[in-house]
Amino acid sequence: MPKYVYGCEECEEYTEVTHGMTEAPEVICECGVVMAKIPAAPLSLKKRISHAKTGEVVKSSIAEFKKDLREQQKDASDKEL
Repeated sequence: MPKYVYGCEECEEYTEVTHGMTEAPEVICECGVVMAKIPAAPLSLKKRISHAKTGEVVKSSIAEFKKDLREQQKDASDKEL
């Protein structure tokens, strides 16, 4: 599932929320204000790894995906308890 960033205009706090593309959850800040979804930059505008070999980019991406998967598994197991 994709991650989305939500921000609070009152206290300027930000949080990442994982949900489906068609879902529109109401994310509430600790201060009680409904947080707004922050638009993400298009992929082509994001910083790219420069001068890296293809294998290094793949290994880096795999490590990042594994980290995200572990976080999602932890979140899921916490919700089941």
